[in-house]
Amino acid sequence: MKDPNAPRTGVLECEKGSASFYVDDFSFCIMNNIMKKVTNRFGETYNAADFLFTLKKQGNFLIGSTTDGKSIAIYAKNCLDNIPVSRCTFRTSTYIIQDAICNESFGYSFDAIQLEGGTLSSLFSNKFVHVNYSDNGYLVKDNEFELTGNLLWNNQNVTIRAGWFTSEQNQPRKLEISTNNPYFRFEFSTPVNLDDALLHVEKARELMSFLSYRDNVEFDRIIFQRKRHFNSNEIQERIYYSDDAHTFINYGFELTEKESYHCICFDEIGNATFKLLSMFYDISDYNPIRHLGFIPKSDKESHLMTPADIREIATFLECEEHCVCQHRDEKSKVLYDENKRLSNLLSKIKELIKSDEDENGILPDSIHDQLTKRFQNVTFPSKHNDVLLFESYRNIIKCITPHQTKIIGSEAVKEFRNYRNKETHGNYNLLDINIALTALHLVATVYCSILHRAGVDDQTLEKICDKGFIE
Repeated sequence: MKDPNAPRTGVLECEKGSASFYVDDFSFCIMNNIMKKVTNRFGETYNAADFLFTLKKQGNFLIGSTTDGKSIAIYAKNCLDNIPVSRCTFRTSTYIIQDAICNESFGYSFDAIQLEGGTLSSLFSNKFVHVNYSDNGYLVKDNEFELTGNLLWNNQNVTIRAGWFTSEQNQPRKLEISTNNPYFRFEFSTPVNLDDALLHVEKARELMSFLSYRDNVEFDRIIFQRKRHFNSNEIQERIYYSDDAHTFINYGFELTEKESYHCICFDEIGNATFKLLSMFYDISDYNPIRHLGFIPKSDKESHLMTPADIREIATFLECEEHCVCQHRDEKSKVLYDENKRLSNLLSKIKELIKSDEDENGILPDSIHDQLTKRFQNVTFPSKHNDVLLFESYRNIIKCITPHQTKIIGSEAVKEFRNYRNKETHGNYNLLDINIALTALHLVATVYCSILHRAGVDDQTLEKICDKGFIE
């Protein structure tokens, strides 16, 4: 994400001394900004360029102002921690330019985040824009689309909006109408600070990565906004949002070129978007969303798979099986009932041991521990659960990869787990095409299961799988 106004210069707040900076391509050169020599009261002369300064931090950020009258916040969490220096250079991943010098009464806090363009353009289905022409001109119909939902986060209500709007460009003998103005925005009930704002940006980026099945996704523009109130004697009070700061993030990759016909689109899954987004905020151990390390890092790597990817996919699968077992519905009833049966059986065994001890006396500690601990963590084998989850979505995912000649079955799922178990025990096994194809089908299975839990129906899931989103 390139800063169109770079390079920039300015000054930074310091605990001691005074420092100026020069930034280009996310690389900051910071130096003492006193140029002349200094003579002390004893007549001794010093070179001011060697004077030390100590930068002042606000949380994880260095704060300052640019020479064109704007504020700047530089992410420097692990850099320049109160170390006196005369000159230093470091690279950052993120900095924020505020449109005016930061006012102490407001600080870096924001009421909304507007994310625009980039990979968002591939996450809305291609639309045919209807235009009615007449002698008096033309009328553009269906000129916008928006989904609206809510997210409960950190004890506050966050309104989420995802959509696009039509832009029109009139030129002599030419009219251009396009829908390439996609956006994703957060509106907060109470203002959020810089760290929290960047957290929400990353969660939205992770959602885009999940839907596009690519890790190299980003936005064209990241805008932090502030809520304003318009008051007038003639017009009722109106609340609006104005742009307050622009954020630049260096992800260090080339943006994916994957098109919408190979992605899961917001308008396809509808309001399930917001339930899906909430999963990215879940920090529980068994959240499968936390294990997406196998998603291709670039378009060139989309046809590659490694043993490390297999391990991550297996964990992804296991976590989803744990989530599916928590609630019983049409898709999860077999897994739920099987695990409930085992749970009931283990409870009966514990009751039997207790009944025997009540009747015949306490067993020796060693025997009691062996009996209770042996059954304490008994679960079905992973391959058993793998097959049950796969069978729930087998008719939906069908052949997820193009040019596939063989339908994946339960035996292939078991072979996948056998390969993973051998890897766990340190045995090197050659990763062949059959294991890799099975892994992709299991990824599609977990994707369908996650989307089902978010509220997507079977018909939509089948359409998504027919698109071949895992490419």
